[in-house]
Amino acid sequence: MNTGFPSHMSKVAGGALLLSLAACFGGGDDDDAPTPPPAGGARTLSEASCTAIGSRTYTNSPVFGASRWVADGAEKAATTATTALPAHCVVQGTIAPRTGASGVPYGIQFELRLPAAWNGRFFFQGGGGTDGSVSPATGIINSADGGNNVALSQGYAVVSTDGGHQNSTLATTAAFGADPQARIDWGYNAIDKTAVTAKSIIQGSYGAAPDKSYFLGCSNGGRQGMMFTQRFPDAFDGVVAGAPVMDLGSITAAEIWGLQQFAKAAPRDSTGGIVWSQSFSPADRQLFTDAYVKACDATDGVADGMVQNPFACSFDPAVLQCTGAKNDTCWTPTQVAAVKATVAGPITSSGGPVRVPGYSLPRETPVEGYVVDTGWMTPSGQPSRLIGTATSLPGDFAFGAVQVPYLHITPPDPTFDPLGINWDTYPNRMTIDPPWLSTRLDISAYKARGGKMIFYHGISDPGPSVSNTINYYNRLVQLNGGLTPTQAFARLFMVPAMTHCSGGPSTDSFDPLTAIVNWVEKGVAPEQMVAKARAANASGLTSVKPAIPADRTRPLCAYPKTAVYKAGNVEKAESFVCQ
Repeated sequence: MNTGFPSHMSKVAGGALLLSLAACFGGGDDDDAPTPPPAGGARTLSEASCTAIGSRTYTNSPVFGASRWVADGAEKAATTATTALPAHCVVQGTIAPRTGASGVPYGIQFELRLPAAWNGRFFFQGGGGTDGSVSPATGIINSADGGNNVALSQGYAVVSTDGGHQNSTLATTAAFGADPQARIDWGYNAIDKTAVTAKSIIQGSYGAAPDKSYFLGCSNGGRQGMMFTQRFPDAFDGVVAGAPVMDLGSITAAEIWGLQQFAKAAPRDSTGGIVWSQSFSPADRQLFTDAYVKACDATDGVADGMVQNPFACSFDPAVLQCTGAKNDTCWTPTQVAAVKATVAGPITSSGGPVRVPGYSLPRETPVEGYVVDTGWMTPSGQPSRLIGTATSLPGDFAFGAVQVPYLHITPPDPTFDPLGINWDTYPNRMTIDPPWLSTRLDISAYKARGGKMIFYHGISDPGPSVSNTINYYNRLVQLNGGLTPTQAFARLFMVPAMTHCSGGPSTDSFDPLTAIVNWVEKGVAPEQMVAKARAANASGLTSVKPAIPADRTRPLCAYPKTAVYKAGNVEKAESFVCQ
């Protein structure tokens, strides 16, 4: 890709080109009708059985709270949901409760929801951030869907966990990092213990083990899904890993680097403090979005405000640089430099890439930067992480100030200043092989048992860069003998203009659960997933022109293919082909 940036992305684009030349895909559309329950049909659970669950013995000896019965239609998965949940039992418990350092209580808390009419399947709902609370186990499939179309409503037994710690008991959300066991629990132990315990309770409640088990999560949940394929390959038949923060230390380094660059473009107040929200004005952001869309929009065959393949586009933000005084029609040289440096990723004083030392595979990995896409300067893109608002700091400042001191450097340092990082020496402080690292490439045991895996990632993600996921998948391809054998068990779908897990001027509402179930149970590998837009996707401080209609649909194509317009209504997915 020729972006005009001094960027790491040429190797990513090069990998995509090699895969494109080597690819041999089938041409048919997916059978995307929901797969019926596995053999054996629905099992049932009564209210009386629900209240008796806590009186039995299960694997890992959980300590239960009171189980409660939810009548049909009595609750919704979210206040925005238009449909109510079916009758089900809510089970809450704690595995391995203990008292940690400084008297802080720890334990792996979980919530398991058991439907009155069970379809024989188990669904693990991945977490987010650094966890620290138990989310309602309704089985969120896509965060863009507002609590509708959840797995519980489809008859799945669903579990969630807090990752082994509660934020309410901690000084900061990352302070559990000072407790060695809590680090292991959050890294991988809590999800393993939760899955095993949940299956034991399901067996005891319905008199049968799950016929099929599925994991679905985004962000930290995506990391957890990858962890299951690497450490616990027998746990799930299908895993969906969205926007995985597989290497959180490296990702946080990229975020802090971007924060430093945007700070250079921000004015100072009377006390010398950084006025983050003024680094790029609304007009500056709109200028960037307009210029990018103008340069790249038609590369997919139609000018529709969306760029299906940003890797095929040549765009240099230097075209925005003022030739005279700064005004709303141009950028300062400092602004141009800030964006170009953020995209390229962190470098040392000698100009070389910052490399993360001692990680599992590969060794000495460069910290990735970002990919410019239509959503890059829209509200849920980089502005949410690097600019903030007049009343709130940029999101990445909190990540650097809160997470790094306890999770990403050794020894922990509560006085750590993310803006003061010396990039020549910082890698020497980074924690080597932390328990939450999920970049192992050897998932041969998962592959051998017939496990299937779907990755998805928004190209405009301002958190974990899509570059990380592309590079991981390309390495899987190399390790497994090429694209065709890799696609027999793992596929990657990129979502143009989507920011972190959802949002952006994108078609961000899609159903990876049906795709993974059809693959596991019908043998139908997903060539594409149809995604639709939402009314709010094109609105906000920075808009995309032409605007994204709420009824727009697009195919999300199995990498390395991308959607190209052929003929017909430009708002319909069927007018595009994956090639």
